[in-house]
Amino acid sequence: MNYGNYEIKNDTGKKVNDLHLQPTEALDVIGVDGVAPDDPNAQYNVEASGSAEISITDLPIGAGGRCTVRLGTPSSAKLPKLRAYWTIDGKLEGAVIENISKRVRQVKKG
Repeated sequence: MNYGNYEIKNDTGKKVNDLHLQPTEALDVIGVDGVAPDDPNAQYNVEASGSAEISITDLPIGAGGRCTVRLGTPSSAKLPKLRAYWTIDGKLEGAVIENISKRVRQVKKG
């Protein structure tokens, strides 16, 4: 499996509470800001991990704030770029962010 961290900034000018990711291939959410989705301390929810549209809900990020999402692909393929957008209670806020690349080197793990 290959892993990579993607840093995504909230440039909407408002506090948002959902992040939506659109990778070019299926990816799994490994964690957000260092906390795994199945961790009892996770303050967010993941919907449709492993699909072409991933929603990370209940994730409050203030204006200008950032979050780091760790994603993994079950294949040995290079991690793709992805699109992302922020919402407030499901309503689009700001522009779609195009061509987000991983920020931390790719780590290949059996």
